[in-house]
Amino acid sequence: MRSIRPGALMLLARELGLALDSSARPESERTGAVTAGVAGGTDSDGLAEYTAEATDDVLPLPSDHWDLVDGNAALAAPALRAVYPGLPQDPPHPHQRQASSVNISSLRSQGSTLLSFREQPQRSPSQLLDAAGGARAAGEDAAGGAAYVQEAVVAATANAISNRLEIATFAIMAAYAYVSQQPLCSDVQRDFHNLSRTILHWDEKQTVYQVQLLPAAVLDYIYPPVSGELGRLLIGRDLLEVPQYRNDTLYQIRQRDQRLLLGPYNLVEGFQGMFATYPIFLPAPDPLYDWGCGHQPYDCPHGVCWLPNEGKKLWGLATSVLSLDNMQADFRVQGLTDQGYRYRLRQVADNVNEAALIAESRLPPQYPVYTTITKFNLIWVLEVAPAAGWHPGWRDPCIAAAVVGSAIVSALVVWLLVARERHGALLRAMLPRKVIHQLERGEPTVVEEFSEPVTILFTDIVSYTEVASQLTALQVVRLLNELYTRFDALCDKHGVYKAFMCVAGCPTREDPISAAVRMAGMAQDMIAMVERFTTRVGDEDMRVKIRIGLHSGPVVAGVIGQRMPRYCLFGQSLQSVHSARVL
Repeated sequence: MRSIRPGALMLLARELGLALDSSARPESERTGAVTAGVAGGTDSDGLAEYTAEATDDVLPLPSDHWDLVDGNAALAAPALRAVYPGLPQDPPHPHQRQASSVNISSLRSQGSTLLSFREQPQRSPSQLLDAAGGARAAGEDAAGGAAYVQEAVVAATANAISNRLEIATFAIMAAYAYVSQQPLCSDVQRDFHNLSRTILHWDEKQTVYQVQLLPAAVLDYIYPPVSGELGRLLIGRDLLEVPQYRNDTLYQIRQRDQRLLLGPYNLVEGFQGMFATYPIFLPAPDPLYDWGCGHQPYDCPHGVCWLPNEGKKLWGLATSVLSLDNMQADFRVQGLTDQGYRYRLRQVADNVNEAALIAESRLPPQYPVYTTITKFNLIWVLEVAPAAGWHPGWRDPCIAAAVVGSAIVSALVVWLLVARERHGALLRAMLPRKVIHQLERGEPTVVEEFSEPVTILFTDIVSYTEVASQLTALQVVRLLNELYTRFDALCDKHGVYKAFMCVAGCPTREDPISAAVRMAGMAQDMIAMVERFTTRVGDEDMRVKIRIGLHSGPVVAGVIGQRMPRYCLFGQSLQSVHSARVL
């Protein structure tokens, strides 16, 4: 993923005049080449930790790599000390090997990308998935393992993007390191092309398209150089004077000691690019000092370009044009697609950049997990989701089957409840509730003797045989149905067990006198109802008469039959009530 190999970084440092001492390594390992020794152990992040010894001993450089300072390699030796305080400030004689240890943590704390001796092992999303599976096998539950996988895939890609953005600012930091030690524009004019060519030579991924230096925000130096009409338009342009660039340029200047990434932009060269920029402030004797560049910051607000309390002034800006297309090759987003993920990398708007879509898979992610990548002034959001979704393909069909099955079971339960209620209603119409409860308890024989008197009512239609002979069978059925329905209502009203023989005080025992009184009321209501009762027979209204007999006495009651159970009364009292009906 790295655009600049660690070895390449050290060789570049060497070409800039900084030699790396290998004397701390065992004699058997010294080969004369510039190398970095591995320090014992690893750091807390599990990353291989590298250290190196810095020295001002200048080694001869091959002619095809070095014409930066006309053969005077020592001139560039201090170029990096401005960003690396661990290097000695006063160079000794080239042959005096006074080595001093470079504080790696100090270098990294300043955000330097030029010399980075920490090498992070790169792991693909599939390796992270395997690690997550191992964690689950070690005892994590499924939910925790799934969360780990999601976070691991996103974090791995986000880390690659952040590292790539860090490396992309390598060119402007190298330019700043040089200018901080050689600020005179006569020196910059002499060395700029060779310095830029060296930077681009070591940019293996061709991320840096162009290097620029802008003394007092005036674009004087561009590499690769431009010519013709484009050169006339660009060279000498004062970004503080051009209205369309002024506000953004002032914002960049105000961000002292901070690298900025601007864009993305669709460049006329045919690719999507970004600008990396870094404001350079250097010690100056007065606010008009210009380092021989012949420029002053145009109409710069008070306290922005000249810092009287610190005695520093804006030298200018170090800028590079970056190919975002080439950077994306190391963002690992294509690896997400190969691993079966969908992704979206987008930029959140800030003070100088607009919201933008940086990269996206062919189909956008659905219900993604996301992480925010904050690098320099950029705020990028990476969204990732499996192409097949977070759930297996069989999940939705199974849920649908479970829902359909539950609906069917629910319908069956409702049907059974309705059927049971209808069955109960039919039983309650045929048998007393007390008897139903006895049958439900499984009593084989339901027989009960009522020694206390119960009151029995018996009724029939006067001259029923004669009446029935005058009617058709259908008319007889209609007559009996209408009459019995009204009798049923009276039974419910008086709380007696109904047939055309009614009984009070049975099957539920009660006071004989109360039962007799209630049954007498029942008889009176039946007589009154029949007097008002008429039924339509053909074209005429037909009336009927009934006879009623009442008697109180002991009975035996029980259920007769199993397939068609009937609740029946037995005893002399039944004969007595029949006789009373005839009287």
